[in-house]
Amino acid sequence: MARRYVSTLIAFMVTLVVTLIGEFVLKLTDEGTYFVFVCGAMATVVVALLQIEIDKKVDSSLAALRSEMVWKSALYEHLEKVDDVDLRKDIYELVEQIGKGKIPPHITATRSRSLLSKVSRSMKTSYYAPDVNRMREWRSHSRQRTYFEGNISAVSRGVRIERTFLIRRADAMPQGKWDDEIEAILKEQIECGIEVRVLWLEDLEIRGPRFDVEQEFAIFDDREVMIVSPRYGNSLYRLPSERVAEYKEVFGEQLKYTVAASSII
Repeated sequence: MARRYVSTLIAFMVTLVVTLIGEFVLKLTDEGTYFVFVCGAMATVVVALLQIEIDKKVDSSLAALRSEMVWKSALYEHLEKVDDVDLRKDIYELVEQIGKGKIPPHITATRSRSLLSKVSRSMKTSYYAPDVNRMREWRSHSRQRTYFEGNISAVSRGVRIERTFLIRRADAMPQGKWDDEIEAILKEQIECGIEVRVLWLEDLEIRGPRFDVEQEFAIFDDREVMIVSPRYGNSLYRLPSERVAEYKEVFGEQLKYTVAASSII
């Protein structure tokens, strides 16, 4: 802080010294000495004002530089957390396109299908994925059918697949008995070797879990997690591996409210 006033102090000292030299060495008249002092004082004021203006500009530049460095550091840290090689490559390509002035599509516009395909091919030991109010899509959506076929292939390779359907009794059993389509979907998955459970959403409202369990995600091989984001059109996002434990805890909480589908159909 003191360094900001060095130039002003120097200007004042020079004014004082020149005034003293004029008074005692050059033997100037009182008017001359006064004139020298006034000129020096004015110069000191000008220097002080210039210093203030320079300091403002320097502070503004430093603040902008610090803000940019913080932003770049945060960006680097986020990129370092992306341990999916393919996704990191997509991110670099996205940044490169923006740098060239192009407006690229959102990464998830092309990654959802490739992620599903990757999961189906790369699963080795286990896979868990809850399904929240999407049961009918297993028959009506081609993407879900492709995904299901990938599940069947994984089961044939010895992968343990667990799926919990989070549904309402009013939708699954509107007349006190199973809806034909929903029952058929449950039986089809069970017959293919998938461990199917049912979680009645009404039970959550009555018993109150510790935290929100109405989440769609997938844990495969106990080391990777993907989530479904309703915010971006139900796109799939692969999370950093460090968050696997967080979703395994949600999985454990979901299991507390489930019942094996094979025991109720």
